[in-house]
Amino acid sequence: MMATVKEPIFIYRKGSKNPCAKTVTINCLGDSITNGVGSNTDPEDRLNKKGSFQPYYSHWEKDYQLTARNYGQNGSFVAAYDIRKGPQPNDSRPFVRRYAEMDSDADIVTVLGGVNDCQAGYGVPEEFGLLSDPSVKNINTFCGALRTMLEGLLKKYPHALIVYLTPLKYGDKKAFPDVPWENADTLPQYVRAIQTICAQSRVPVIDLYTPEQLHFCTGEGDASVCGDRLHFGWKAHAALGEYIFRQMEAMRLIRIIDKI
Repeated sequence: MMATVKEPIFIYRKGSKNPCAKTVTINCLGDSITNGVGSNTDPEDRLNKKGSFQPYYSHWEKDYQLTARNYGQNGSFVAAYDIRKGPQPNDSRPFVRRYAEMDSDADIVTVLGGVNDCQAGYGVPEEFGLLSDPSVKNINTFCGALRTMLEGLLKKYPHALIVYLTPLKYGDKKAFPDVPWENADTLPQYVRAIQTICAQSRVPVIDLYTPEQLHFCTGEGDASVCGDRLHFGWKAHAALGEYIFRQMEAMRLIRIIDKI
């Protein structure tokens, strides 16, 4: 089953006097990136009082007539693995179980996940799953959980726009020994799986891994950009929010009406 969106969703600039303008609701499913970890580093943020989180979708709310809901959980995996791995304690529930709990009235659903599956070391075959067989939907594997989740989202939101956002490139121990993150060199395996499985489900994908302007965590810089090499700062979140929206517009998934 696939979404029935045929025309782009119109997104109006905040304060628009257009009589057709309406508030668009976006459900943002994700992990700590979506939850905003690292995005509270703006020293000039007097309006929100330094320390508030400003994840990528909060910049949509500032500029456009929409409501973005945060469904991010720190450390969350896409799959429901039998054994938890990773450098940090993880009590969060996986995407494949949480998606069904989101509010059902969204116009757009974005999913940003897979980096925790990668850096925790779930790339071994028995946990990564079978990319070659679309019929396998074992939720204890990455590929199976991704198929199950997409199928469930398309049933839950038959008229909404569903967009998968791939994980972003991050820095790991090989380049930055003082950080806990690992396995960054296997992330392309997860990106390819996301692109392949989403294509089979006809869910559009925005590649956040490849563009160099989104490699916030792989170079030298201050916390406002590169954060802790996995979670990036407020400047990067602002740039990411703009990039996602402009890509959605370029793909004709949304149409941004900038005129007030």
